[in-house]
Amino acid sequence: MIHSDSSTLVKMVALLLRPIIRMLLRHGVTYPVFMELVKTSYVQVAEQMPAGAKPVTDSRISVQTGLNRKEVKRLRGLKPEDGLSTKFQQAGLGAQLVSTWLSQPDGLDENAQPRPLARLEADDQEKSFESLVRSITKDVHPRSILDDWLVRGFAYLDQQDRVHLNQTAYVPTQDQNEQLFFAQKNLTAHLNAVAHNLEADPVMFERSVYYNKLSRESIESLNDWSQQASMKLLTEFNLKAQALAKTDRSSDELYTAHLGVYLYRSDIDDLVPPKEGQS
Repeated sequence: MIHSDSSTLVKMVALLLRPIIRMLLRHGVTYPVFMELVKTSYVQVAEQMPAGAKPVTDSRISVQTGLNRKEVKRLRGLKPEDGLSTKFQQAGLGAQLVSTWLSQPDGLDENAQPRPLARLEADDQEKSFESLVRSITKDVHPRSILDDWLVRGFAYLDQQDRVHLNQTAYVPTQDQNEQLFFAQKNLTAHLNAVAHNLEADPVMFERSVYYNKLSRESIESLNDWSQQASMKLLTEFNLKAQALAKTDRSSDELYTAHLGVYLYRSDIDDLVPPKEGQS
């Protein structure tokens, strides 16, 4: 039986599931597979919830989740799936490289565009694409990353053998694994902020603006404006965060900050439940 104060939460989750299930169906993920993910997540989250001095047992998790003890034991014995971890790490590496590039001293020109970097490191050259990559990772050769970026159009080489970044944000448009990496990062951070704000104080900043009955021309105008204004905000956030991170390395407590901006448009209002009698 669902308590009345949980009824609204359940309705909210039902709405949240719609776009998730739409993605799953389009990618051939069936209901049994999804349910296995749900059960595993229930057990993993229950394991992490504080229980005071009491041990985290299969019985306690069974009571919390509604799963029988045999199923809880089976799920607790599973090893974490890491089939996509390598590709996710590669996507994260690309984002980190762009972030570091844009936050370097004199990394942007007077038009807030990324300055080109010499491809190879030289004695008389402080900054280069090669040194940038090696400052982030020693596991991947800089040329491998550059070749990948050149093929995708993220960067190009000029006649002086300098690397130019085509985009001020690492926006994957073809590699589905990279798209999924950024989707899970953004959605997880947003939902975690929502969950925190429903449970504790002080609340995290989480706001949006909502308008309906706009023409296609107005939507396009808002979309163009939003991209420019949002990129300015995200670039400034990146610069400030990188500067603060350099002074925070010696701190005993370190946290993660995640700022996201989005604009969603649709010809139907699927952000609210349909009225009674509608489907």
